[in-house]
Amino acid sequence: MKFPQRILIALFFCIPMGLFAQSIAGDWETQVPGQEEGTLMTIKVKMAEDGTYAVDLGGDGAVDITGKYQMKDGVVTIQDDGTSPDSCTGKGMYKVEKSDTTLTMTKISDECEGRGGQEGKMEFTLAKE
Repeated sequence: MKFPQRILIALFFCIPMGLFAQSIAGDWETQVPGQEEGTLMTIKVKMAEDGTYAVDLGGDGAVDITGKYQMKDGVVTIQDDGTSPDSCTGKGMYKVEKSDTTLTMTKISDECEGRGGQEGKMEFTLAKE
């Protein structure tokens, strides 16, 4: 087999795997309506490569909720670990759409009321450093 053919065969097998192995690791943020009318609250989420996440409610730098996530076939399953009073340890499943700067999680099912937002969709942007 010629050298260029080997490269093409290797690319044929590697590229499809890369398309399905979508990572959501990164530092993400969004804003939601605050407790006072007309205000917004920042929520920051750190999705680590090791399958854990940390949530900062209010953007004050303090971790309020931690948990684990698992990606499979464009769906993320999340579950808080229960170490915070704000935690709900039920599982949630969300369809994931990701670009270089945005992460959208649309609820498929979630045992925790209110976690997916009122419309069942959470939209994040890549956090500014």
